[in-house]
Amino acid sequence: MVEHSSSGGEGHKLMWEAIGVVFILLVIFSAIGRTDIPDRFHDYLNDVSSEDAGGKLSFVGVFFPTGDLEIGQNVTNKGEVIVRSEPGGQILGRQKAREIGKILDGPVDAFGKTWWRIDYRNPPDGWVVEDFLTNHNFGFGLLNIAPITYGILKPFLIFFSVVLIVLIFLISLKLADVNRVKSKKQAYLKEQERMKHHGDETKPDAEERIDEIEVENLPTGADAPRTENVTNRRWANIQSLINSHSINDWKQAIIEADIILDEMLEKMGYKGDSVGDKLQKVERSDFLTLDDAWEGHKIRNRIAHKGSGYILSRDDAERAIESYKKVFTEFYYI
Repeated sequence: MVEHSSSGGEGHKLMWEAIGVVFILLVIFSAIGRTDIPDRFHDYLNDVSSEDAGGKLSFVGVFFPTGDLEIGQNVTNKGEVIVRSEPGGQILGRQKAREIGKILDGPVDAFGKTWWRIDYRNPPDGWVVEDFLTNHNFGFGLLNIAPITYGILKPFLIFFSVVLIVLIFLISLKLADVNRVKSKKQAYLKEQERMKHHGDETKPDAEERIDEIEVENLPTGADAPRTENVTNRRWANIQSLINSHSINDWKQAIIEADIILDEMLEKMGYKGDSVGDKLQKVERSDFLTLDDAWEGHKIRNRIAHKGSGYILSRDDAERAIESYKKVFTEFYYI
């Protein structure tokens, strides 16, 4: 309990720290927003990134130097550039950011700008404004390694992100199921402990009936089975019956085990007229041995419905008792 409270307090501490960081960032951005800094930066971007200017600079390209250009050099686009048929002439198309080309002609000063004719790897080729070019190809590529890498890995990142989200969702559901089963078991164990200390004055009818069985009615001599050293007398009696050589004893063992299952389900809060009705109300995530419970109960129903006409094999009898044992072991009932 102490450990739980400690982890809960640590979680609240981290939450408040995160809220504090968000609040500080909001204050900083609000303060900046009240100045003319955002407007100035926006105006600057509009000036250097427009059709009249010759294209649209990337964020890195706004601050990256052009260098001393000359014919024959390889240059890189600092953003998306507009390619024209002549300086300030008809638009032929656009070349994307980080596209590499070779200078064929220039410089030409026209319309207040300096122009260079560029031969790109792919069309269109033509005249481009100098401000959108740089001959520092390696440095510009190095600064753009993050967006380049992101562009290459983007499809894979999206795929793995979706897979990761699905896995996190499935794991969360599984953990919720495990925690729910664990909580239910803990509550059940506490109830059993309480009943052990305070005493259970009202015994079930089935237990009273079994307690009345006399020792001499059990197999003796060579037929006497060896049972496990367990404290639950009812389960010890079932083990004695299943170890017998009599088919009727096997049937009685399965019937008694089903009675215990009915009693356990009743104490766990599952209501119904029969064991089958109660099992149908059980959530599979709360009952890891639900299939075993159904396995034993189905064999019990064959015994009850077919009576003496049902030939019970030794394997079926032992499988049924083993199924009941798995159920009782899961909930610490034996």
